[in-house]
Amino acid sequence: MFHARTEVSNVPKAAQELELYLPSSIADRVTCDKQLLNVEFTLRFAQAEMTLNDPSSQIILRGRLIKSKERHSSGQHQLTHSCKLISCIQDRIQVSADRYRSIRAETAETGIPRQRIPLVEHLEETTG
Repeated sequence: MFHARTEVSNVPKAAQELELYLPSSIADRVTCDKQLLNVEFTLRFAQAEMTLNDPSSQIILRGRLIKSKERHSSGQHQLTHSCKLISCIQDRIQVSADRYRSIRAETAETGIPRQRIPLVEHLEETTG
């Protein structure tokens, strides 16, 4: 694991705990070029898009496991094992969904209008 020393103290800090100073987080303290905000938005949008692939594939896997359980599982041991496996997949789906919601909320904080987000445009067209 990577560590860095903080400016205030000499205590090592894990790399994932370091502040990134992205444009949206420092815009109120420093003037920021609009192009940097667009780059951050693109980064966060790509991150959200990649994060959506995880629950999608896990939902497909869960569906296949449920069908397999119905067809092939008999006996208490097999059914318990199948249910536990399906429950683990459901937990992974929930973690991925929470991660996506967090990324989407951070993307909204960049100040980019909702119309620039293709997924939001598509959802608004289909539901509205």
